[in-house]
Amino acid sequence: MKKILGLILELNPFHLGHAYFISEAKKRVQPDLTIAVLSGNFSMRGDMMVIDKWTRSKLALDFGIDLIMEIPYLSSVGSADYFCTNAVQILLDMNITDIAFGVELDNLAKLKEILAIQDNPLYDSYIKNYLDLGHSYSASHYKAMQHFSNDLFLLDNMRLPNNTLALGYLKAIIRQNKKVEVTCIKRIANQYYDEDLVDEKINSATSLRNLLENYQDIRPYTPNIDYPYIDLKKAKANMFFLTQYLFTVKPLSSIAKCLGIKEGIENRIKKIITQVSSYDELIQKVQTRRYPANRIKRLLLNILLDISQESEYTNPYYLRILAMNEKGKLYVNHLPKETKSNIITSFKNQESTLVQIEWQASCLYGLLTDQTDIAFNEFKIPIIKGENA
Repeated sequence: MKKILGLILELNPFHLGHAYFISEAKKRVQPDLTIAVLSGNFSMRGDMMVIDKWTRSKLALDFGIDLIMEIPYLSSVGSADYFCTNAVQILLDMNITDIAFGVELDNLAKLKEILAIQDNPLYDSYIKNYLDLGHSYSASHYKAMQHFSNDLFLLDNMRLPNNTLALGYLKAIIRQNKKVEVTCIKRIANQYYDEDLVDEKINSATSLRNLLENYQDIRPYTPNIDYPYIDLKKAKANMFFLTQYLFTVKPLSSIAKCLGIKEGIENRIKKIITQVSSYDELIQKVQTRRYPANRIKRLLLNILLDISQESEYTNPYYLRILAMNEKGKLYVNHLPKETKSNIITSFKNQESTLVQIEWQASCLYGLLTDQTDIAFNEFKIPIIKGENA
């Protein structure tokens, strides 16, 4: 096989925009095989996935992906840089020749221009200075960029969420010094953070999750699929209950040892959790400029899973197959022996810290979504289209 396309997906939920992206990427690249890395049951924003990772893997197979690899919890629920670095590394280890990702700015030269500025050693020092002055991470990045460019087009685009991820993917590829062809697919019809419907067909995952939480039908905005979504409102209520419980019975000194807890944020959470009545209200009241909502949600997950600060130094990714078709299976069989020896197909007889955390995350997802047996899927072999799927 000459051309192996890599994609990075969350699919939360799978909608017409995702179907367009996959189709467009394959049309432009014309790959012999397409590999996707897929986030597990929690997203980079610290949200619960509205469809579990096994069902989303089946959907990916149905819509043209040949091999689906997992982005483990520590990588999928992390900062943008951490997420991008490890997602790309998995694809590189699987020997991709091409990568495609969605962007607001489909101009690779301009994206590289932004990246060159951000790689300047002074850039991080400017960010730190602005953070120390009390500015948010987003505002600090913007102000740092202004020291190097007065191009409003560049400045506006560096703040857009898909462009931010694209810069992270590009940086990861450059760090590994790998020759990979890059294809940028422009986001159409909507913006990443749109909370309301803006188009008759293609709308943001955020807006669709809002509909689901209010028990509204999203089928007009998804491909012809009929999979059960979680009860998001109930799952958030479960999340809030478990968080209240932990902050009631667990010493703050113990919570302070969880991954990502810094600057006494655990004290702020403990104080506010007694003053609010819902998970969303807790996030809203706890967040600050230094601790935006997504970071708070990730912290709460780490606390519920009791993930230690030391886990930051754990090998952050693995090669784990969630699903494949016959073409994907053939590709795996012909990988170098060294690569194949590192591939996980089931958690049976696996004892690494990363695997243990993923198991705990699956158990938590099952509790939150009233699917208490779903975690046992971790011990099954991958889904193989045409055999057991």
